[in-house]
Amino acid sequence: MASSNTSANDPFVNMTSDEARAHLLFDICRRFKGVNKDVDAKIDAAAAVITGKPGITFIPPVFAGEPRVPLYMEGEPGVGKTTLIRAAIKEFCEIVGLNFVENPADDQKLTENDFYYFTVNLSGKNNPSDVGGLPSKGELETQAGLKSRRKTNDVGDWLLSELQSRARGMAGLAKLQISEPSEYEKGALRCLDITLRGDASQCDLVISSLVRQLSEDSKTEGVGIAILKDGEEPADGRLQILIKKGTAGVRLSAFAPLRGDSKVEYVAEMLPNRRFALATKTPFALVNFDDVANASESVRNVLLEVAQSNRYSGVMDIGNAMVTFTGNMGAEDNTNTQSEQSDAEVTRVFKVRIRDTPKDWAERIATKYSVPGDCMFSAFVHKYGNEDGVFRDSVGDGRSPRGVPKPNSRSLENALSKVLPYFLMAKASNASPSIFSDEIETVVKGTAGSHVATKYATFMRSMLTDAIPLADQLMSTGKLDDAKFSKNAGSESKSSEQDFVFRFGAALSDSFMDRVVFSEKGKTLMANKDQAAMQEFIADSTDRMCTGLAHMSPSVMNYSLSRLAARMGNVDELNSVNAGAARLSDSTTTAMATGFGRSVSRKIWPDGGTAQKDFVTMIIGGNLAGAQSGPKKKTGTAKA
Repeated sequence: MASSNTSANDPFVNMTSDEARAHLLFDICRRFKGVNKDVDAKIDAAAAVITGKPGITFIPPVFAGEPRVPLYMEGEPGVGKTTLIRAAIKEFCEIVGLNFVENPADDQKLTENDFYYFTVNLSGKNNPSDVGGLPSKGELETQAGLKSRRKTNDVGDWLLSELQSRARGMAGLAKLQISEPSEYEKGALRCLDITLRGDASQCDLVISSLVRQLSEDSKTEGVGIAILKDGEEPADGRLQILIKKGTAGVRLSAFAPLRGDSKVEYVAEMLPNRRFALATKTPFALVNFDDVANASESVRNVLLEVAQSNRYSGVMDIGNAMVTFTGNMGAEDNTNTQSEQSDAEVTRVFKVRIRDTPKDWAERIATKYSVPGDCMFSAFVHKYGNEDGVFRDSVGDGRSPRGVPKPNSRSLENALSKVLPYFLMAKASNASPSIFSDEIETVVKGTAGSHVATKYATFMRSMLTDAIPLADQLMSTGKLDDAKFSKNAGSESKSSEQDFVFRFGAALSDSFMDRVVFSEKGKTLMANKDQAAMQEFIADSTDRMCTGLAHMSPSVMNYSLSRLAARMGNVDELNSVNAGAARLSDSTTTAMATGFGRSVSRKIWPDGGTAQKDFVTMIIGGNLAGAQSGPKKKTGTAKA
């Protein structure tokens, strides 16, 4: 959902993540036009979708001699800079029919139908090993080689230690048996095995949460963790996790490079990095250099030459790959960079700042966590994100001291990731997440700060005690408890009443998802591909939901439907892809329209025409951005 940048009062081009994704998609289409005639035809066929302009039928290629101007995106931590790059590539692949390949296995052979994507992290100012390649042993020690080896040792220690401690803690909470860890060496890797035994669903829940946490937290260590499939062999030189299910339980195996001897002196001669070499094996590739501002000036000069010529002094060749840059803004959000860009550097890139808004973040999170659930974080930020100290740190005298946890896009998602296991455990145990209220408030305080923790805990308790039970009851029985609703909603003249109606709207969209997608009946219908029965189930669920929607002001109704559309948009069984753009399928929208029609027949809408316009715009039309603010005319309150 794009937001206006007309009010931006600074010298930078400001974009939302969606705007930057659309711009990058256009650049990708131009860059790879001319590689393959079939691809070219598909690009032109989707030109209107790619540009967002009806009637456009052609996208020009990059012309001979045209300078390559890499996109440089900077922004606050967690605004989705690297995520939007991945999204743009995936959309391009869907449009032209290519396979999206990220971090392939060592033995994978790329083809002309693969789009290869990888990221190079430049978080260390003076350590260019991630650019040049892997160090080989010689007779003397260099500072870069020493740092590289120490980092390898440290991140390996971190993975093996964290896997042990977190697995024990989660297994205890989920009442699972856990074996004593077994440590051993396998070739050039050190390995750790842990086995979980007990209820299979609880094992799956703990493992899913554990892997998700380690994958996210590894990014703060400047590394990535590869998740291996059962039967895959671990590769040397990488952090990896293997999950193997058996009759006696589930075994988790972690792999890290053997510790290097920090006292041995040798020269760290840079060998060609395999990731760059792979880029020459396919005509479609993109490499993103992350944390560019933290690299030394000499390294940045190398990267600029690579971006503009696809090679460096005859020793680095990335084929036909496209290059992008990402980095944090620096002092503006207390993310200090170690070096500054010169004017000469800036003139060689297209530099934009990615600005997150609470609504942008909320929609992105609702979509990303559509399956496990977002613990109401997106609703919380959507409602209170514009208040001081909730989505961004307070300004002026209220600003948090340096080093104290504070809210931003990344820390709020980190808080969500720490809260999610408690919600999942409660759901699996048919209990309320409120039994973990102390633990939840603690982890939010430790990631996003005390102000957010207190406010979120209050919001969560209110959701669990009034809005969610009422919405669940409506979706379960088809009837709304008017007395309870009226007691809490009143005339919506007080802020507390308005807050309740907003909470109820968020809860209603999630209750719809729980019934249609995650209930046993919903999962069975989707698994059996019984389209007629599934359509009737969706229609009935929509009719029930409309009973609640009709009690809301149009702005809350539209938010509830927008939240629902975002979550439904990530469920494959409810969607179809047309020219690379995912939309709710015709069968889904037809079923929802049928359900809405039934609610109109029951005459619960004082103004059925206005309600229909709102519903069509938010769900069937898919025009989420234009309809976010809702219509000016009040939809009205349902009849008692």
